[in-house]
Amino acid sequence: MFDGCTKLTSLNLSNFNTSQVKDMSCMFYNCLLLTSLDLTSFDTSQVIDMSFMFYGCGLLNPLDISKFNTSQVEDMRAMFYQCSSLNSINLLNFNTSQVKNISFMFYNCSSLISLDLTNFDTSKVKSMKAMLYECISLNSINLLNFNTSKVEDISFMFYNCSSLISLDLSNFDTSKIIYINTLFFQCRALKSLNLTNFNTTQMKNMALMFYQCSSLNSLNLLMFDTSKVECMALMFYECYSLTLLNISSFNTSVVTDMESMFEGCSNLTSLDLRNFDTTKVLYLDYMFGSCLSLISINISSFNIKNAVSMEGIFFGCSSLTSIDLSNFGISKVKTTESMFQGRSILKMINLSNFYTLQVSNMDNMFYNCINLEYINLHNLLIQSNNIHMDDIFSLTKINLVVCAKDEILINKTKENICAIIDCSDNWRENRKKIIFENNTCVDNCNFVPNIFEYESKCYKNCSFGGYNYINFDSENNLYINCTYSLEGFYQIK
Repeated sequence: MFDGCTKLTSLNLSNFNTSQVKDMSCMFYNCLLLTSLDLTSFDTSQVIDMSFMFYGCGLLNPLDISKFNTSQVEDMRAMFYQCSSLNSINLLNFNTSQVKNISFMFYNCSSLISLDLTNFDTSKVKSMKAMLYECISLNSINLLNFNTSKVEDISFMFYNCSSLISLDLSNFDTSKIIYINTLFFQCRALKSLNLTNFNTTQMKNMALMFYQCSSLNSLNLLMFDTSKVECMALMFYECYSLTLLNISSFNTSVVTDMESMFEGCSNLTSLDLRNFDTTKVLYLDYMFGSCLSLISINISSFNIKNAVSMEGIFFGCSSLTSIDLSNFGISKVKTTESMFQGRSILKMINLSNFYTLQVSNMDNMFYNCINLEYINLHNLLIQSNNIHMDDIFSLTKINLVVCAKDEILINKTKENICAIIDCSDNWRENRKKIIFENNTCVDNCNFVPNIFEYESKCYKNCSFGGYNYINFDSENNLYINCTYSLEGFYQIK
């Protein structure tokens, strides 16, 4: 009725007779400047629809609707949507026994400090999606009387309720709920969360479920049935305070996306994922990114034959001392950029089963792995000349690379850091090329046979094996205390 009256500041409705009105949806929709409303004379006994009733009334405060008769109302969707100035609202007399939809009901009611919904009858409600979305000042709410037996969607329900300290949902019947993604997104103050009786058998999407729940130090999810879940991307993203996470009961057989699943869980020291079935996973980017305290991780059962991307999967895992990736086969992966980048203390990485024919980007793959001395890249094969390998070994302590590919690019930024390059005899007939870029000098390196060409500006204390086709330009390159077998030098300028 007053939909879009964006300049309306006051309204006298004292003479309105609403006894026969059935639809009050969007009645004050986007009355942006309205600061007060006297609705004490409203007869709402016949009203069926109150959806969007006060939508966008951002300056409205206070609002007295304590005398509303809502016994016939079926739809309260987005009723107080963006009523951002409301700091309290009395709904104790609301009869919600017929209501089927309360999604977005308090969306962005950012000034609400408390909300008493103990008298809400939600037995017929099917959607609670984004019900409390961005109620950023809400510090407590009692939902113990909520009947959720018919609810199918609670996604975004507590999105950015950043002041909530505790939440008890142990009474929630979630047996019919399908959509739960982003449920507790950015509930940064949440320290206590009771999900004891959660039934997750129908749920398909858990993406961003606990995103930035940075005050939670423990989570009991052993009761979770994840057999139908297809997406777990960013599920525990930046749960900084988590020190222990037991998800050994997770069934991940149909999951396709695990991108950033544990990224930023900086206090987790161990993860046992040996029961994870990853055969259908496509995306593993930054799965363990910035897990700074992670000392041990069991991913020995990972089968990533269908994965197409694993950029930064171990980015910033600076406490990992060892990791077994010998079972990793990446025949479909297109990018391994920044895969191990960070101040990693890993000394050895076995990637002997890496089949990299589809990879087009290896930029920064081992960048700043400050203690890395050995890498087995025996099956590192390059299909395209256009592959990106910028800074792949920069700021490492590499002294042995085992490889079998046509060209190895070692892009260094500091002198006296070098590599011992060892290539498989199976690739003897193929041209192999070692390029040291941005080096002042390649120092103390042993170049074994079967490398056909080296390129660098300076070699010091290096030895060169036989049977190599080496293009050395003595005028432009500097050789200091180097040894080599004569048969290896077929061209010296």
